Amino acid sequence: DRLRLLDKGASCASQQFVPRGSTWYKSGCPHGSDSAPFCRQATHEHLLHVDVVDSLSTGLSIQSIRVENTQSTVLTFSGPIVDHMAQDDAILISPEHLVLGGRTLAQMNDTQRFDAFRLSGFGQYQDNPGRRFLQHPHRVRYLGRLGDDVVGTAASQVVQTELRIPIGWDENHAGGVPKFSIAPAVPGERPPQWSRSNALSSHYELKAMQGRQQMPVCWSPQDKGYYFSYAQAGEVSFVDPVNMASASVSITTRQAKALAPVVIAFTVPVGSRVYENVQGELFLLLRVLRHTRFALASAGQLLSPGTSINASGLSQAACGRLFRELWSNDPRGFPMPKGCYISAVGATGEAEERDVFIVFERFSGLRNRCRSPDGLCHYQLVVDAAVTASAAGENLIDLYTGCRFEGGGCQTEFEFYERGKALLTGSGTLPGPGLGGARLDEAAGFQLLDVDTNGVHDLNATNPMIQARLTAEATSSGIQRGANLRIFFFPLTQWEMG
Repeated sequence: DRLRLLDKGASCASQQFVPRGSTWYKSGCPHGSDSAPFCRQATHEHLLHVDVVDSLSTGLSIQSIRVENTQSTVLTFSGPIVDHMAQDDAILISPEHLVLGGRTLAQMNDTQRFDAFRLSGFGQYQDNPGRRFLQHPHRVRYLGRLGDDVVGTAASQVVQTELRIPIGWDENHAGGVPKFSIAPAVPGERPPQWSRSNALSSHYELKAMQGRQQMPVCWSPQDKGYYFSYAQAGEVSFVDPVNMASASVSITTRQAKALAPVVIAFTVPVGSRVYENVQGELFLLLRVLRHTRFALASAGQLLSPGTSINASGLSQAACGRLFRELWSNDPRGFPMPKGCYISAVGATGEAEERDVFIVFERFSGLRNRCRSPDGLCHYQLVVDAAVTASAAGENLIDLYTGCRFEGGGCQTEFEFYERGKALLTGSGTLPGPGLGGARLDEAAGFQLLDVDTNGVHDLNATNPMIQARLTAEATSSGIQRGANLRIFFFPLTQWEMG
C-alpha cells in the first residue's frame, strides 16, 4: 500500500481514483531515508511509502489459535504483542499461513477454505479463488490474567502474548469446531503471517516548501500493478515556525574566500513563551544553505565537505572546535551548551547544505526575556568561515530553535519553535587584491604606538586614543589615499564601540 498527498480541497476519487498529487513538499528527507536516496521535489504522481506493523516488522508470529466459543477466538503470539497492537486495533491473518485438519490452504476443501478465510478477515472471489479482498478485519481485545477482557493496559493486568478476536464457531458447525494451526514460518516469507490493518505510518521523510493546511491523505492500495486512491485516510498540515525578531550574518573581512571570523546574530521575541515552558532539551540549528559559499573552519582549517560529528557524539569539545565565541546581552551570559554536532548533509538533503546543532541541557536553554534595557534577548555566535562572492542581504544561513526529541520531554518528535533567515549585513564581499594591489605588510603592517614594554596600550580617561602605524607590503602598490581600513577588536562580542 501507498499514500498520496493532495492539495487542500482535492478529492481522492478524482480522475477515476488516480488524483494529481501535491508538489508542495519534498520526500526522502532527512537525507538517505529508506524510500528515496535523496531529498527530492514531489511530483503529481508521487506515492509515499508506508510502514506496516506485521509479523515481519515486529518479528512476532502467531504460535497457536484457540476457538473459545461462537464469538471468541484467542491468538497466542511468540512475544509481547501488546507492545505493537493497541486495544481495538484491527488485525488480518494471511490464509496462506493457516492449516486446518492438517491441510494447507491449497489442500483444503470448500468448507475448510471458507472457515480459513473467515478467520483471516479476507474474502475470496467465487469466480477466481486465487484472488482475495479485504472483508472484515478483526478488532482485537486484551486478555486479563483470568481470561476476561480488560480495559486497562498495565502489564500487571494484561496477558502480554495473547489477543482475543470476535469470531468463533459452535459445535454444530459442519465438521465440528475448527482446529486451526499455523504453518511453519519461513524467515522473510511474504505475505506476512499477520498485519495490523487500521493504521499505516509514512517514513519520517516529508518537508513542506511552506505552510499548508488540511491536505488530504489518500490510501492507495495496489491492484493489478496500479495504485488507486480508494479513500481518504486523513489530513496533514504543515506549519511555518514563528519568525525570529531578527537574524543576521556579519563578516569581518570583505575579501571573498578569506578565512576570518564571522558573527551570526539573532534576537528572540519577548512573546515566545515556549522557551519558558519547554520541558525537553532545547536546540539551536544553524543550517548553512551553501557550504561552497559559506565554508566553515576549525582550528584555522576549512572543514571538508564530508566532515561530520554524529548526534550520539555531541560534546562541549565539539562546540569549542566550531565556535570562537558565544554571547548574550543577558547578565547571566550565554547558556552553557550540553554539546554540539555537525552533519555533512543538511536534513533537507539539498546538495550544499550542512547542519550545525547546539544542544542545551533541559531547563537551561535560550531565554525569551533578558535583563536588558529593551527586555529582548540578543545572541551572537562567532565562527571561522570563508565567504565567497556574496551580496548584501543574501540569505546565507537559516536558524531554527526546537526541542530535541532524543533528549526526552518534547511534546512531538518534530517540534520547531522559531526560524530566522540570517541575511548578510554591510556591503557584501569583494575580490581580493590583484597582483601589485595594496596589501598590509604581514609582519609590521599594523603597529600600535604608545605602548609599554609589554606591547600593551592602556586606554583610560586621560589616554582615550589609539594610534597605529600602517606599513604596506614592499611588493604592493602602497596604501592609497581614500582607502578604507577596518579594525576589529577581539573578542568580537566583548566590545561596544561608540
